[in-house]
This record gives sequence, structure tokens and C-alpha cells, in this order.
Amino acid sequence: MKSHRVQQIQTPSLTLSRNTGRGDQIAALVAVFALTGSLHAAELDAALLKRLEAVDAKVAAVKDLAAKFEQKKFSPLLKKPITSTGTIRALGDAMLWLTESPEPTQLRIDGQTLQLLYVNQKSLEVYPLKGKMASMAASPLPRLATLKEKFDLAADPDAKAGELALVLTPKDPELKPFIDRVRVRLNEAVGVVERFELTDPDGERTEITFSDPKLNTGLAAKDLDLTPPAGTKTMRPLDPAAAP
Repeated sequence: MKSHRVQQIQTPSLTLSRNTGRGDQIAALVAVFALTGSLHAAELDAALLKRLEAVDAKVAAVKDLAAKFEQKKFSPLLKKPITSTGTIRALGDAMLWLTESPEPTQLRIDGQTLQLLYVNQKSLEVYPLKGKMASMAASPLPRLATLKEKFDLAADPDAKAGELALVLTPKDPELKPFIDRVRVRLNEAVGVVERFELTDPDGERTEITFSDPKLNTGLAAKDLDLTPPAGTKTMRPLDPAAAP
């Protein structure tokens, strides 16, 4: 994603791409867990609505979560997708993405800040979360009211038989410049997302697949702390007072 979008949306949710596609990962995490609880009764038939309500009930019981992820970034400018892999942890209003490949990065997001650590470069970037998107990014498990406010929801017409898959179209003006549509497939058995696909208005696409989810294992707050190496420098790109 293009870095100038940070200024427009008052949060780096769709930026910080560098070489890892991390910007789209942030966009994804805003919706990935939230999608399990997003309903729009007026557009869904009774059977689908009942399945979604059952998933939402499971989401309500989730205290902490850990899973593996694989992200693929597709762009008209790239011959091959950029692939990154790692793990994610979530507890309360905090999430920690630990990317292992192609280079180690750590991303921590909560209701107030987004922190992005480039391990090899010993560089930590800190961004404040502002605007309407902060209410979504603040929690890995936003509830129904937040998602209904920002997306129109429909069943995915390309879903295979038996799959619980949805298409979300942004209706919030703050999201439309950055998200064209979101497609998601849910794991009904445990109430989490299995696959997430975000397409932006420029035709760039990000796919994230989650595997091996572990729920309510007793994660502690320290398990979501960044672990910067000695000598790491902290930068605040959106803070005018921090500018050289």
C-alpha cells in the first residue's frame, strides 16, 4: 500500500508495507477476527443467520487465541506473490503478529498504538490509532455492533457446499478508499477465521490463511510483548514533534 494513505485515514492500518506486505496484514487483522461476529440480518437468510449466531456465541467465550498464518500479497506490479509466514497471538484488546519469513518482524496492536518492530534493522515504529478504525483495531474480537456499522454482509456465492463463507463490502466512508471487498471463510467448529481475502480499489489482493488455532490456553499479557534486540531505535513517523 502507498504510505500517503496513513495521513488520510489517521491510522497506519493500510500502510507500512516495506517488503513484507505488512500493511495489508494490518487491514486484515482489523477484520479477521471481527468477521466471526458480523451479521446483517436484513441481507441473510434465516439458516445462514442461525449459523452465524452460533459462531458469534463461540467468539464470546474466547479469552485468548494463538494460530499460525500464511499471507500472500498479490499485485498487478508483481510477477509472483509476496509470501510471509508466522504466528499470531491475541489477548484482550491486544494482538501480536510474529512474522518469521521472509524476514523477522513483530507487530503489536492495541486500542491506542500500533508498534512495528523490524528485528534485523533494530527499528521500532510507533503509530497512534485514531479515528473510527481505532474502535475496530482495538480488539481482536469486535462484536456485532461495530461490524454492522461499517460493512454490508452477504453470503459468498462462490462458497463450496457446507462452507460458511461471506463477502463484506465497506459502507463506512473511511474504509471505502482502501477496501473494495473482503471475503472470509469461517471455521464453525471453533468460531475463528480460516481464510481471509482483501481486495483494494487498485486491484491489489491479500490472502491470509490461518491454521492450528488454539483457544483459551492461558496466555498472559507478557506473551504479547515485543522483544526488541539491544540497540533498537524507536521512531514515531506521525508525530510532528519527533521529526528531525
